[in-house]
Formats: sequence, structure tokens, C-alpha cells
Amino acid sequence: MVTIVLFQHLFRTGVVMSCAIESKRQQDGVAWRSVRSACVLGGAVIVGSAACGAAFDPGMVKSEAARAARVTSQCLLTPGQPTMMTTAQRTPRTDEHGVDPAAQHTTDRASGPAESNDIRPVPPGIPATYQLIWHDEFDGDTLDPTKWAPRSLGPRRDGVNVKEAIALDGEGHLRITTSKSEDGRYLTGMIGTQGLFETTFGYFEARMKVQSQVGHWSAFWLQTPDMGRFKGEPKKAGVEIDIIEYLCNGDNRNEAKHAIHWDGYGDDHKMRAGRTKFDDLHDGFHTFGLRWTPTEYVFYVDEVESWRYAGEAVSHRAEYIILSLEVGKWAGDIKEATLPDSVTFDYVRVFQHKEDKAPDRKPADELPDETGPNLHSGDDPFEAAQTLNQQQK
Repeated sequence: MVTIVLFQHLFRTGVVMSCAIESKRQQDGVAWRSVRSACVLGGAVIVGSAACGAAFDPGMVKSEAARAARVTSQCLLTPGQPTMMTTAQRTPRTDEHGVDPAAQHTTDRASGPAESNDIRPVPPGIPATYQLIWHDEFDGDTLDPTKWAPRSLGPRRDGVNVKEAIALDGEGHLRITTSKSEDGRYLTGMIGTQGLFETTFGYFEARMKVQSQVGHWSAFWLQTPDMGRFKGEPKKAGVEIDIIEYLCNGDNRNEAKHAIHWDGYGDDHKMRAGRTKFDDLHDGFHTFGLRWTPTEYVFYVDEVESWRYAGEAVSHRAEYIILSLEVGKWAGDIKEATLPDSVTFDYVRVFQHKEDKAPDRKPADELPDETGPNLHSGDDPFEAAQTLNQQQK
């Protein structure tokens, strides 16, 4: 059941702010989670985790009244907190379907979000014509085997992938945990939808709380079954699309990393990347999204665009989703970490325009080799990638 609570607050300026807040309740009627918000302040569209409390975790609020009080207090914004962009300031942009998505959502959101199968509509900036086609809310106590399977079990980089590292917490979350075994191995895990769900184009989003320790990194990404095949033809072969990779070491703590990789991971490997600083990325839950169209990738953090790519490496290949926590030197020295340490996923959702369809191609049976010499070998691959980004412009 979805409950939509509409709050209106008068500021000292006399401007009315309306916050439409949609939340999903577990079956026991006790724990609330997945709070989402869209706020309209006068003629401005307000987005970002500071707006209407998207950054706080309401998972264990024990009553509707208590939760409403918390949401109300979070909606009392202070000057300068949210990222704001008025419709007058924004240059209109149409998508591949001739729709100006931000303008469309300015109208839609002002009248409040609509209910849709217990899932909120796509966020501002994504056309309202996109419809939910796949999702997992991680309810229950067992990972859904019709949606996910453990991936790359056994040694991988400096860790060992095991099924036991993957678990639902019974409160609507998936946790992937890195721990140290009695024999000194670092156990971790990853899951994927290969052979279960693969698609082309759409808006992909996960709400997650990142890990807190060095030595391992979390990721929400898409992979092509044909990585390393059809060299020089990324449109046909597909591309690894890293929607978010998060590391805790050094200056990475408040940085969202996005990247694309193609032509395998050996001598022909190619990469482009972007990264953006956020003050509170390591604190609480955040949403990470990708809008993948036939002509570009647009990356989002807390519904704010953080990087965009429109070059030769836009995949037209059906790809699958991966959630992972990996141990490796790129993330620092795992020996310095206090373990166990987890990344937590609240949900994964995929929205797609009704005209977007995956090619009629049989998925490959083999997993691509994702541990080549040019990928996360210990150095920061983003330095070289950003140099290439500049050269390409």
C-alpha cells in the first residue's frame, strides 16, 4: 500500500512549498522505507537529498504519526540547502521521443505524484512516459532466484566471492558483506541478473547505503554478455556501464564515480569516466541512476545529473544488472579495514519507454573476464580516462 502525505509550509517570505512524499510500508505495518520526495517551491523545481528529507533513513519509524513528524521537520528547508533550477534558467532539451522531460515533470510534480504499482514515478528529468518494467524491493528473507544469481564465485581480485556474503536483512534490504575468515581470506560477494533479466535502454536506479571501510568498493553496474567480442564495435558488442562505484580511501570518500568500458579488458581496452564530489555521499542512503538512450548515457546522484556521455560507446546490446562489493588495492589496504563491513541496497528499479525494445539476440552463456590488466589494477584509472575525456571534446 502506498501512502502519499502532502505537507505545505509557509516560509517567512510567504512562499508556499508543497512536498509530495511517497513511501512504501512493509506488510507488518510497522517499518516504513523507500521515502521519495518531489518538492515545488514557487516556480522552481527543487531536487537533491537536502530537499524534503531524501537523505534520512525512515526504515524503523514505529508509527505513522512519528514518521509524519520526522518528514515534516525534514521539509523545513534552510536557505542554500537544495540544488535549485528554475524553468526559466534551464535550456529546454528534448529526448529521442521529442519530449522535454524536465518541463513535463515540472507540470506533473506540481500536482503531486501518481500512484503506480506501489512504486513512485520516475524522478524529475526522466520522461513520465517511462514505465516500470522490472524491480526488486528486497522484501522477505530470501533473495529472489528468479531475479538474481550469485556471480563469479571463488577467488576474484584480492577477495573470494561466496554465497554467504549475500543476504536479505528481513527489513526490506539486501546486504553484501565483506568479512575476514579464520584462515585469513577476505570473503565478499556479487549478484547479477544475467540470463534472468537483460534489456536495452531505459532508466536504471538503485537506492543504496555505501560501505564505510577502505580496501573494498561497492558498485551498481550493467554488463554486456559480449564484452571483448566485436572489437571496435561497442554499439554491437555492448559496454560495461558503471552507474556508481564507491571507494572510501583518500579523496574518494565523497566522490561518485561513473565509467564505461569497452573492447575487453586487455590491450584493446577503452574507457571514459566522470566523477563528482558530494558532501554526504558516505552518510545514509542515496539514489544512483542511469538514463540510457540510443544516443547517450546520463548519470544521476540523488536525482541530480552528475555526468553525461554521448560518443561512440553507446551500447545497443541487451545488458544485465550487477550489484557487487569487491576487494582490491584500488580501494586501499583491506588490512586497515574494520570488518565485517557491508553495502546495503534498498531497491533496484528499471523503467523503460514503451518503444524501447531489446534486440532479439540470445544471451551469451559465458561470463566476460572482468579482471584484465587495465581494470582496477591498483592505480586510479579515472585519471587517464578524464584525460581522454578532455581530448575527445
